[in-house]
Amino acid sequence: MAQANPYLNARREWDERYGDQISRARSWRIAAIAALCVAAVAVAGVAYIGAQSKIKPFVVAIDTMGSPIAVATPSNGSGVTQRIIEAQLANWIVNTRMVLPDQTAQQTLLSRSYAMLSSNAASTVNDWFKANSPFGAAYTVNPQVNSVLPTGANTYQVNWTETKATPGQNSVTTHWKAQITVGVDARLADKPQVMLDNPLGIFIESLNWTQSVS
Repeated sequence: MAQANPYLNARREWDERYGDQISRARSWRIAAIAALCVAAVAVAGVAYIGAQSKIKPFVVAIDTMGSPIAVATPSNGSGVTQRIIEAQLANWIVNTRMVLPDQTAQQTLLSRSYAMLSSNAASTVNDWFKANSPFGAAYTVNPQVNSVLPTGANTYQVNWTETKATPGQNSVTTHWKAQITVGVDARLADKPQVMLDNPLGIFIESLNWTQSVS
């Protein structure tokens, strides 16, 4: 019977003892790396969810005095319909052509008006106000929109009546019409100074208004 080799026995004991420890350590490292990967994915997912906007927009309807009368969440449709554009154009005519004795209220109307103007359309309005400044006027003007009619894909004709009242004189009524070309750019609403006055990004590309024969 061959004598046991003490060197081989010691080597075998070393392999069994420490090899098993090395194998367990490798398994723990793999498990730790897997846990770190799972944690990283979870953190990234939470960060992504947290970065999503939680703000829900609301549409507020107001009456002729500016008081809210209804609140609703908007639908996921296109957002801007022809009826909305027509209503916005009617409001724009009123805001632009009205003359009030209160200069603060007048400035509010003009801010709403200019929030819907391209540079080309603003030039036309500026020319009008150079000759007909609403500030410090000795009269008031009350416009009443009669109709907003589509005349093309992006063009509308607005017809309205203006009543000009001067203290001590009879009021004067005139009839007007405007040809307006519009566009829609939702990015306009990203500007803080425009967002409140023009949240849908409807803007007037060009316009031409004239007094109509009674």
